[in-house]
Amino acid sequence: MDDIRARLLQEAGVRQVNIEIVWDPAWTKARLSEDGIDIMRNWGISA
Repeated sequence: MDDIRARLLQEAGVRQVNIEIVWDPAWTKARLSEDGIDIMRNWGISA
C-alpha cells in the first residue's frame, strides 16, 4: 500500500493519506456504477 500512498501524495493539494482496509460489507459487482461496469468490460472483465 505504500505505492498507493506515495502516488496519492503526488496529487496537488493532498498532504496526508490514510488507508483503511474494510472487510465488511463485502464488495460485490452489484456495487459497480454503470461507468464502472463499462470500464471493467473494456478491460475484458465480466461485470
